[in-house]
Amino acid sequence: MVVCGRTIKKFFDFFSIDLLAKTLFLPWKRDEIDTSNMALQDKFRVWIMNLVSRLVGLVVRLVTISLGFATIVLTALSGVAVTVVFMVLPFAGVGLVIVAFTVRA
Repeated sequence: MVVCGRTIKKFFDFFSIDLLAKTLFLPWKRDEIDTSNMALQDKFRVWIMNLVSRLVGLVVRLVTISLGFATIVLTALSGVAVTVVFMVLPFAGVGLVIVAFTVRA
């Protein structure tokens, strides 16, 4: 279980889930345009472009966070499955020996 915990920590760090959650609504690649000294029509156009940039950033970050959580859940489930198999394996060997002596040929 220790190895599984370390792997989960590495995946959490690899996907940067905490950083992505903190910057969820920031523009994608900091692609934002300043609107000072612009006409009203240009300010509206720039506002729409900035909004689209924020939406792209939101979608990309949400997909990355979702993939990260899916990877972490699969890692945790496989860690539990491997642990259960290794706990049952010695009893399976004893069970096979008992079955081998009780089955008639």
